[in-house]
Amino acid sequence: MIKHVMEPDSSKWDVIDLDTSKRIEGVQFANDETGEYSVVVFDKDGSIKLCICPNCQDSHVLIEYKKGNIKLVRKE
Repeated sequence: MIKHVMEPDSSKWDVIDLDTSKRIEGVQFANDETGEYSVVVFDKDGSIKLCICPNCQDSHVLIEYKKGNIKLVRKE
């Protein structure tokens, strides 16, 4: 299954790391068939990390692309 944060029902789903059984925070996109997902990066104090775009000099939320053993689970 594939879910993106912009989908209307995305708040009804959690992405679970099957190796740790923990919910992955800040997921923007997840595909549990391929294990690919993207997450917002947080710093040590829990603030969202920003980066400066070299092309436009604007700040943007830093996103990491990852691959793991994940499962999309509908919240109860």
